Amino acid sequence: MDLVDQPSCTASAWTVNTLVPRPRLSERLREGLACPLTVIQAPAGYGKSALLALWQRELEASGLPVSLLARPDTSTLRGATERQPQQTVLLIDGLQAGAKAVLTSALVDAPPPFPMVLAVRSRAPLRLARLRAMGQLLEIGADELRLDHDEVTQLHRALSGHAAPAYTLTELQARSQGWPLAVALHARASRNGAGLSLHGEHRALFEYFGEEMLAGLPREMRAFLLRIAVPGRICARLCDALLEEEGSQAKLEDMVREGLFLQPLDQKRLWYRLHPLFLEYLRRLLKDEEPALANRLTRRAAAWFHAQGLDLEAGQHAFLSGDARRAYRLLEQVCRDVSASSHEITDLVTPAGARRLLAFPDLVLSICWVLCNRWQLRLVDELLALLEPRIRQMARGGPGERQEAARLGRLLRHRRMMQALFEDRTALAAERAGNLLPELQSLHPYVRASFQSACWNSWACGN
Repeated sequence: MDLVDQPSCTASAWTVNTLVPRPRLSERLREGLACPLTVIQAPAGYGKSALLALWQRELEASGLPVSLLARPDTSTLRGATERQPQQTVLLIDGLQAGAKAVLTSALVDAPPPFPMVLAVRSRAPLRLARLRAMGQLLEIGADELRLDHDEVTQLHRALSGHAAPAYTLTELQARSQGWPLAVALHARASRNGAGLSLHGEHRALFEYFGEEMLAGLPREMRAFLLRIAVPGRICARLCDALLEEEGSQAKLEDMVREGLFLQPLDQKRLWYRLHPLFLEYLRRLLKDEEPALANRLTRRAAAWFHAQGLDLEAGQHAFLSGDARRAYRLLEQVCRDVSASSHEITDLVTPAGARRLLAFPDLVLSICWVLCNRWQLRLVDELLALLEPRIRQMARGGPGERQEAARLGRLLRHRRMMQALFEDRTALAAERAGNLLPELQSLHPYVRASFQSACWNSWACGN
């Protein structure tokens, strides 16, 4: 797929390294002078072309001869590798169809006596294993090309013309994951000082993904991409379940090689994640093109995650598929099993409304713990006030219900203690902690730790 081997002509490609000094990357390239080949491989918009241009200027300033080829064809590349002077550093920005075979032959059969630096989106079909094993290959990937927080701040200020608030830059760093193109687009859009939320449905990004990432893909790969964008993280078995066919592992590995914004999450390459902005774009595209399929895939993802015992993700997908009651049941089970309350659960179900959650008391109690830590104490009070009659009603039932009501009552009293603590009502928090003391050993260690914290705060305040 030679589409992905074109040098970038985007704004980020010629501004990132010009506006933002990146000495750590220059140092890495300097290490590569001792290797036959340095490969810079990353998806579009990561500033690969800019890095080559910067490196060319640095080499020329140091007196080293350098030659830069932009997407050479087979004959141009063969001539360059055969006739290049020994001391010259050869920089190659992208390759045309067939040129990779020439480069592979030059490296494997008779390595040239000068270092080469190659910038590409896709490394296929380069054969690099031998060079890597012999220590003759330096690789720079997307992880190293990502902008850190300081670089995001510098680039944004340079392109927008103003200093953005710290919280805006922190959110931008998280949403873009240091992708230079996204930072540049956000900066240019906010030149007038207006706030802008970065998302995959932003017009400029939507058009960019369509033209640069999907336009040249084979139909089968495009369909595969759209379908695996439903879950937040993916593995081959999950993809097989979504597509109801086998063979996803090979396609995932192809996507990584082709620079399609797919990041392995572990050394064994079992789990992967798409860049969040690309993920949002693909989900929107799938919903627009095949809304019924999008819903079916979401339900399949929920069923697969549940079968693997991953009920948090199962509940999230059940909720997104419109099956709220099933989602609540799954998420409540997570709340019973996990000691720390989940912020993801709270963000997902809180907008649904308090009364719809009362049939799931563990879920309510888990949410209340998170809301205490967020200082949303009025909502905590509302939820607990609605839950208390429900627990009293259970206490009048049969033996099983009474036992469950006793367990839930202990957790409710703990949440009331936490509420008072966060409201800075230390005397009331001490009183409620005292009421919990006889039942302390029956509570989870995580709950007991918060009880001890409440006691300490109360003692420190003289109660």
